[in-house]
Amino acid sequence: MNPSSYPSPIDGKLKKNHTFDRLHKWFSSAGVNHFSFVNCSDKVGSIKYSDVDYATLEECLKYHTKVFALGGFASTVLQRLNKTHIKLPHPSPRNRKFNDPKYEPLVMEQLKEYMETL
Repeated sequence: MNPSSYPSPIDGKLKKNHTFDRLHKWFSSAGVNHFSFVNCSDKVGSIKYSDVDYATLEECLKYHTKVFALGGFASTVLQRLNKTHIKLPHPSPRNRKFNDPKYEPLVMEQLKEYMETL
């Protein structure tokens, strides 16, 4: 959706990022070796649909055949752009749905099925 408001480390060391770890796990399980993403906005903190950089998204989307929305906000933006996509839950550890150990395997299966479509 948009950049994290968490400060980057001063010492230059990478911090552990459970969100990206989970995202890599999902894509790997679906046979996706390469992926990229773009935020809906460069604004840090809370954003509204009026903050979305639609022109940049349109430009980026024209090069991809499979599109994933991480969360409801991103999915709504893609719907407004009439872009076919799959809506996935945001992979953040703050997402309480992942407290249920049965939930993540369902997400991964949904992603795998989407990748098998033309």
